[in-house]
Amino acid sequence: MTGVIAGLVVCAFVFVIRETLMGSAEEEWEN
Repeated sequence: MTGVIAGLVVCAFVFVIRETLMGSAEEEWEN
């Protein structure tokens, strides 16, 4: 189960990073 939990944590971390990067990219594109 440790591997599954670690995988979920990594997925959540990557999701947050992607949302942050996409938000910044959208702001740059609008300008």
